[in-house]
Amino acid sequence: MLREKIRTLIGPTVRTLRKQIQNEFAKTEEEQVREEGAFAAAEQAMAEADKTLPRGKRGASVTEEEAKATIDAIADSAAQAPNLAPEKQVQQREETKQRVATRPYSIVPVRYPANVFFETKHLLGKVVVQLNVNHPFYKHVFEPLCGNVELLTEDSDTNVGADTPEQRRVRDAFMLLLLSYARSESMFEGSEELLDNLRTQWGVTLGTVITKVFEGK
Repeated sequence: MLREKIRTLIGPTVRTLRKQIQNEFAKTEEEQVREEGAFAAAEQAMAEADKTLPRGKRGASVTEEEAKATIDAIADSAAQAPNLAPEKQVQQREETKQRVATRPYSIVPVRYPANVFFETKHLLGKVVVQLNVNHPFYKHVFEPLCGNVELLTEDSDTNVGADTPEQRRVRDAFMLLLLSYARSESMFEGSEELLDNLRTQWGVTLGTVITKVFEGK
């Protein structure tokens, strides 16, 4: 009886506290995702895997000045999304620059011609994938499944369109596919022209078939 009375008296308080703890945990987790970026899980997984893989060769001869200039150019391209206020462009550019400069693997959404699927950069052991949000694959496959990642800032909900754990795993799987390919490129020094042509043809072929399937053209 006493136990039941105590449970009745403190039950609402316990439930309230439990809800507050859950809300705080969810808030902390969301803030961490926003700070690290929507691609952090895939980027970190590749960084861990990299420790057990043979060291890549491509990009090893790039100078510090060349690497810095390339990172600046990557940050500039990421900040050119439409309908973004000037202050948000500056914020996004600095966030991108910092992330690319400090992480071994990075994914950066960019706006390129629609035939380009993605581009890769290899800079002194760092691997960067520039994912083109104008490509038909992004429009018809990635975004419906995983949400629009183009305009994410610290004020964004990073899980828009990827609200469930399953959707986030799909997003991470897509990113791991691109990162692992880019990492494989690093093993082939002196093959830049061949690899560039391969990515170009892949983008054109994939874009053509995706457009035919999804738009009936």
